[in-house]
Amino acid sequence: MVLITKSTAELLNTLSETTLDKQIQQLFSMRSELDARVEELESQLREERKRFEAPTTRYDSKNRTNIANAEDIKHELQQSRNQAQEYKLKFHESSQKISALESDIVRLEGQTKRYKAIADACEEQEEILKQDRRKCQRELREVQSKLEDLKAENARLQRVVDKYNRGSTIPGSLAPGTSSTIRQAHDSSVNR
Repeated sequence: MVLITKSTAELLNTLSETTLDKQIQQLFSMRSELDARVEELESQLREERKRFEAPTTRYDSKNRTNIANAEDIKHELQQSRNQAQEYKLKFHESSQKISALESDIVRLEGQTKRYKAIADACEEQEEILKQDRRKCQRELREVQSKLEDLKAENARLQRVVDKYNRGSTIPGSLAPGTSSTIRQAHDSSVNR
């Protein structure tokens, strides 16, 4: 009758203890340590499972029975991924639109500055033209006033000439050069 097999005997020889009793005690202590470690790992596994299952029960309170099904979870996960992808795409498009609008704003601000400078230059030019027009109108009024004065003087001199030409008696005291002086005054008023 054999108490232990050869393989067990070889394992016992690998242990550091010399007596069989101590070797068996060492094996039992190792076994109890391993059992404790297994219980600890099982409790950690249970806690992890609870933690994993807790969000799924809160995920959709109306359809708890459906979420328990793995296919439903995969389907909802795929939908969430698709929705996240859509949001990323929309965000990217919005970012592009924003950058395009910002470049438009910069371009329009530049145009606004140019148009404002042009408008300011036009206003200055308009003011200069208004001043020139007022000056020309003032000169025109002065010329018209002088013209009226000259016309009145011309009419007066014409009456004097007509009066002498009609045969009015020319006083004898008039010197012979007087008629030429009147004629010169008449000619100068006409030339004006």
